[in-house]
Amino acid sequence: MTNNIKPQYFSQVRDFLCRDENIPDSELDKITKHLALKKYAKGEYILNQGETETFMSYIIEGKVHQYSIIDSKEVTERVSLSGSAFCSYISYTAQIPSNQIHQAFSNTLLVRISKQKIESLLRSCPHLCFTMLRKIENIHLQREIRAFILQHRSALKRYELFLEMEPMSYEYQLQVPQKYIASYIGLTPQAYSKAKKTFLRKSNFWIWINFFWLKYF
Repeated sequence: MTNNIKPQYFSQVRDFLCRDENIPDSELDKITKHLALKKYAKGEYILNQGETETFMSYIIEGKVHQYSIIDSKEVTERVSLSGSAFCSYISYTAQIPSNQIHQAFSNTLLVRISKQKIESLLRSCPHLCFTMLRKIENIHLQREIRAFILQHRSALKRYELFLEMEPMSYEYQLQVPQKYIASYIGLTPQAYSKAKKTFLRKSNFWIWINFFWLKYF
């Protein structure tokens, strides 16, 4: 791990932090001093089950699979893509062993900051406080969306809600293997594939209905 953050990397982090609040340079300078760069090879573990999360991480390049082992099976809880931040939230907040495993999906480059440093900065950086509040709200939003999707028994309804409610659904379908998306919404790969095909058939049907209506009526 190194503090030698290239300007283009910090520019990405700055844009991410300032998405919800215009953080002044005086606060950004304080934050920069505590950022660290960490590289992970494809398949390498970032956090293992039973370890305590002590970092908040931002993905410069790559993807991170966040999952739990339930009844000896991997259950995807999130796939964090380039340009997003992640942590094992319960472990990070309560400082207890994590039930999640975080693994690099591909060669991954992270910018990280420790919980200890964040808490120290929050005492003197009011704009960072607001930004962190927005990021925490986003974590809860992601959890509520997934919980709502999982309440539905129909595979097709889960897929439709995933497309409708998950802000990253388009990026997921481009960048994440289908079996992990299926696990994320509580489906087998076979059920997911069937639901997707049914949805596409329905979508094409209504596209043609609208076309003929506009053309001939």
